[in-house]
Amino acid sequence: AFAVFRGGKGIATSLGVIIAIAPMSLIIAIPVWILTFVLSGYVSLASIFTAITYLIAVFVFYPSDIYKIIFAIMITVFAIYKHIPNFKRLRQGEEHRFLYKNQGGSKSK
Repeated sequence: AFAVFRGGKGIATSLGVIIAIAPMSLIIAIPVWILTFVLSGYVSLASIFTAITYLIAVFVFYPSDIYKIIFAIMITVFAIYKHIPNFKRLRQGEEHRFLYKNQGGSKSK
């Protein structure tokens, strides 16, 4: 069966831009995404945590670059805003889980 991919394009595109403009921030952000995803099984939760971590990493690695900081703030706010429906599904236990399919998360379709 084919998976129906509805999201992730914004996060993937942001990653490409981040690789180009602030690659050092990924030293912290990528491990956070992997760890969160492996521990929770939720891509959305990993993306949210990583967006916040990215902002912090930009302050750590590029503290005097106002343009990178402004971009990081915008990306983080946008990522959180776009994941509001995911927050609601996570709270209700209805968010789709990619790992640990038999241990909670939304019902299989």
